[in-house]
Amino acid sequence: MTDAINRAEVDAIINRIGDKAEHLIPILQALQMHFHYLPDEALQRIAETTRIRPSDITGVATFYGQFRLQPAGSHTIKVCIGTACHVKGADTIYEAFKRHLGIAPDSDTDADRLFTVEKVACLGCCMLAPAVQIDDITYGHVQPPKVGDVLTDFLRAQNAQGADSPLSQISTPAGEVRLCLCSSCSAGGAEAVHNALLDQAQRLKLPVQLRTVGCAGASYQTPLIEVHMQDGRSFRYGRVEPKHVRNLLLRHFRPHQTSQRMRIAMQSLLNRIISDDAVSDPVTRYAIDVR
Repeated sequence: MTDAINRAEVDAIINRIGDKAEHLIPILQALQMHFHYLPDEALQRIAETTRIRPSDITGVATFYGQFRLQPAGSHTIKVCIGTACHVKGADTIYEAFKRHLGIAPDSDTDADRLFTVEKVACLGCCMLAPAVQIDDITYGHVQPPKVGDVLTDFLRAQNAQGADSPLSQISTPAGEVRLCLCSSCSAGGAEAVHNALLDQAQRLKLPVQLRTVGCAGASYQTPLIEVHMQDGRSFRYGRVEPKHVRNLLLRHFRPHQTSQRMRIAMQSLLNRIISDDAVSDPVTRYAIDVR
């Protein structure tokens, strides 16, 4: 039994995309993104309000594997069954997720509709096999006894993203610092770097936003920081430690207040006089292409 839907939401999607036959796949994609599946009532509404024949709507919705006709969870767990992951037990990991979530053998979604578990051909990160992706967060070297820890880590990351960071309230940021807090990165010290970023940005009153992001699949370089400036420039730093954070931030961001800039300049000068360590580069940059 499918859920009742808001027809106005369906109409808004159709009006935004168009009502001709060539618009059918984009409409279905938008509906699935909105509802997490294609409700029968939504498909009927397409037939009522567009020039597309009902048979064409049903044919496309049932032909392509990207579309699903049954309710799905808010988050999708993709278990890679590519060759590297398959030989390392991907099928047992898939079953472990279903058991942990209490999903029936003939279903793929838990009773609370929080998670949907599915198999995918390849996630493109064979070095992390067996790999699992939940929404946009990738977990590597997953084993059946650890699926509960993976889900706990994912939900914790979601809560961290949903919480307002003190840095996200800056009205005119000069750029954004992005840091992954998945289990692999946390194990590599990302949480300590995250705390150092918050502390230093607040102490120095820097115009920067901090955002936690999904895994880039480069766990061997964790903790990994990406700096994205408003002018379009971007920088990546690998194997960052908390002691590097201050210099890293000051390399890209300056306080708006002149008095704060002068204070930082004086502190930097004193550090150079007192310690030789202060003149070294904070970290090494890495050019990363995940694929």
